[in-house]
Formats: sequence, structure tokens, C-alpha cells
Amino acid sequence: MSNQQWQDTLTTLNSVQKGDLINESEFNDWLQSWGSKNEKKAPSKSSIYLFRVTR
Repeated sequence: MSNQQWQDTLTTLNSVQKGDLINESEFNDWLQSWGSKNEKKAPSKSSIYLFRVTR
């Protein structure tokens, strides 16, 4: 694991500890809407779900 990968991992873990997360289903729906005429807004943060957006 490179130093950058380790730093990214630590950043992600710190974000999870702070509850800086979003709903995985909402995230996937958002991604699938990209480029369509009905593109959705990015999902909002919630401390109860298990998916973290990095970068």
C-alpha cells in the first residue's frame, strides 16, 4: 500500500467516525442519473448509512 493510499484510508476512517456518510442507494441512484435529462441532485449526508464518498 502506498503512502497516498494509506492517507486516503485514514481520511475515510476519520470521516466514518464523524458520521460523514451518505445513503448507498441514494448515491447509486444519483450516479445512474448522470448525463440524463433527469439528473438528480447529489444525496445529502446522513450518519446512519454505510457509504462514504471520497474525492
